[in-house]
Amino acid sequence: YKSASAWLSWEALAVVTTQSVTLAMLAFVPILGTKADRMDESGTKYYFNAFFSSIFTVNVLFTLSYFNLYNSNILLSNYLRLAVASYILAVILSIILYVKSRKMDDSDLNPYGNTGYKLYD
Repeated sequence: YKSASAWLSWEALAVVTTQSVTLAMLAFVPILGTKADRMDESGTKYYFNAFFSSIFTVNVLFTLSYFNLYNSNILLSNYLRLAVASYILAVILSIILYVKSRKMDDSDLNPYGNTGYKLYD
């Protein structure tokens, strides 16, 4: 590819950012209750919103497409651009969290953040 427009677009970045912000807001809503983590005996609890978030996202996309407020073909035609925008956003958020964690005291960090379990860490 000779230009960056094949990989990047503002429209794809806007779609990914909007979806990330919407799902971040849904993460704080305890729709289906909390579930205990069974990997260790720490007693941590998590919100189980993945199913609700996926149903919500599909319904919002269908509603916006039905009322012609959003062209759903953007998702198919800009698949590579959406993937690159998602990757860039994930790397930026990871760097921000890494830098933020280095400036904090160890007592302020999550004690369960380093569990020793390979899939979590």
